[in-house]
Amino acid sequence: INECASGPCEHGGSCTDEVNGYTCTCAPGYNGVHCEIDIDECASGPCDNGGSCTDEVNGYTCTCAPGYNGVHCEIDINECTSGPCEHGGSCTDEVNGYRCSCVPGYDGVHCETNINECESDPCNNGGTCNDEVNGYSCECAPGYTDDTCQTDIDECAPLPCENDGSCEDRVNGYHCSCVGQFYGENCQNHDGGWSIWSEFSVCSTTCGSGVQIATRDCSSPEPIGGGKNCEGEQYKTQTCSNEAECAESPFVNSDFCSGKADGFYSNQLTCDAYYVCHNGITSPMFCDHGLHWDQTNKVCNHPDNAGCTVNEQSDDTRSGYTSDMCIAKNEGDFVADPYDCSIYYRCVHGATVQLNCAEGLHWSVTLSTCAYPADANCTPMSVDGGWTDWSWSKCSVSCGSGTQTGSRSCTNPAPLHGGNSCVGETTKVQECNSYLCQDGQCLTVRCDSWQYARHECEVTGLTSNSLLYSMTLLKQYSPISDGECTDGYSFGYNTTGVWVDEGCRADFTVCFIPEYNDCGSDPCQNGASCEDGPGTYTCTCERYFSGINCEHRIECPEPEDVGNATMNMTGISPTDTVSYTCDEYYKRKDGEMYRVCQINGEWNGTLPTCELIDCGRPEEHSTTQLQLFETGPGQVATYVCKEESPVLAAGNLTRTCLMIGEWDGQTPECMMHPGALQSKASTFNLSWIMLNTIILIGAAMQIAN
Repeated sequence: INECASGPCEHGGSCTDEVNGYTCTCAPGYNGVHCEIDIDECASGPCDNGGSCTDEVNGYTCTCAPGYNGVHCEIDINECTSGPCEHGGSCTDEVNGYRCSCVPGYDGVHCETNINECESDPCNNGGTCNDEVNGYSCECAPGYTDDTCQTDIDECAPLPCENDGSCEDRVNGYHCSCVGQFYGENCQNHDGGWSIWSEFSVCSTTCGSGVQIATRDCSSPEPIGGGKNCEGEQYKTQTCSNEAECAESPFVNSDFCSGKADGFYSNQLTCDAYYVCHNGITSPMFCDHGLHWDQTNKVCNHPDNAGCTVNEQSDDTRSGYTSDMCIAKNEGDFVADPYDCSIYYRCVHGATVQLNCAEGLHWSVTLSTCAYPADANCTPMSVDGGWTDWSWSKCSVSCGSGTQTGSRSCTNPAPLHGGNSCVGETTKVQECNSYLCQDGQCLTVRCDSWQYARHECEVTGLTSNSLLYSMTLLKQYSPISDGECTDGYSFGYNTTGVWVDEGCRADFTVCFIPEYNDCGSDPCQNGASCEDGPGTYTCTCERYFSGINCEHRIECPEPEDVGNATMNMTGISPTDTVSYTCDEYYKRKDGEMYRVCQINGEWNGTLPTCELIDCGRPEEHSTTQLQLFETGPGQVATYVCKEESPVLAAGNLTRTCLMIGEWDGQTPECMMHPGALQSKASTFNLSWIMLNTIILIGAAMQIAN
């Protein structure tokens, strides 16, 4: 009887008929005599981490709690792989979540908020606060300093008050309280004061009427800083007389002062003498050796500055007179020339008259006459050579700084009678400045001390190395007849920068024209201060400006664009910023994403570059096969379990490339199906039974046979 005919095996189980019975071989997932029992694979609790198990035929499915995945919910999902923490914050993975630890200066769940350190208003005394990452900087108002503008700068610290002035510190400044008669911002000025009058000099002549002179100078005190010079006369005179009868000097005109106003006049015959006129009396005066009378300034001056135009006889002829041989000598004394035996001098009226011996004779001191050299017994003194004054070439430029060459010779005097020659260079070069009047411009000057003020002028030429023009006066302002001065008057100018005898005044009263104020045209721009100099000016620029006239605003160049990035800038002035943000799917490779315009007009740091985010090829397990086409952000890598390992054991079969350049999740692993393992075991047992059965049958057949 076939007991299997009734189909006793349930759920697809196979029936094997036996003698008076049967055996059911159950399909995977069932057991029992009739395969009526569904095996509960959830009984072993295969789902980890609180996952719920759903029993299935020959298997189960785990439904994972939030934060876990995997076949058995054994994998803790790493929520940090998406890089949720911004601005360098570190991410700590937690169950079904994460926690961001922010770097200093940032706050928020994702460290997305830049903490504004300026909210506490840390900058004092009107300072401006600039928020920075994890800090701030204060831009202090003038007069304050330190990190929070708390400290009042002590402008008195450098001791700006001169001449014992006391300093009072003020906000962004100071005040000097001056002592005595000092004044000025820093007590640097003191007006000049006259010294007391000197005693009157000895009478200007040893015979007849003369003049005595008393002097004073502006030295009690001298003007200090920008103090004013003394006002008034430096000289005063009085008449004097001697009973001795005067002999006529070859260089004195005794009637010179007749009809002339009191004052000082040049000697028309020699440069080293001058006249003092007082009440019509003529008094000849002499400059010290080597000096000439400067009629412009009424002093004995260096010949180069005196401006004397008298045609003197050369020193080589040694005719006429010298002014220094008769000092401390009596009237009528004879004096030998110490360097030339053929010359001697006679002292006349306080002057020294030079006389020459006949050719071939020498002056004899003992005989007081000219004699033959053998009898005169004259031995001239040796004369060491002396340098002439430097003679300078014209400046190499007509306007501005250049060079000029100076030369001198050993002829002042030349070496005589075995004297030493000069030591030193005969030429040298020095810097020079030349200022030339500009053609077509007119300088109008009024001077109260002139008899006739100059109100108008026309340019008739330029004066080299001078700030003056040659002027033509309007006829109604000067005693000029038909373009020429009237008798006894003269009119002209020199090349030293000083106008003389303007307005045809006979006493040559002059007025100095002040140096041109180069700041008068306001050349300095943008609030800069101007400091006048000789023929130039200097601009002190306000912050963020540069250039000779402060005409250039300090600016950084327009920032460059960065490929695959967007740029945001506040401006191109100092302290302005530019920031870059890499485009989606790109990240910073190098350089600075945040740059500041510096005071030198350059951006700090280096230009950034953005490169494409690339996760690279993900890892593979020996049980999987990777299907991959792209490795950029958002791209998906797909895994397939190999045929011999069809069941996913760990990870997911898909992984996504994240914006941080990494693949999410973990490398998946596969394994053989659990039922397949059991089926393999059942098939082996069945085959063994069938094999043994066949053998037994074969044996039975053999036995039967």
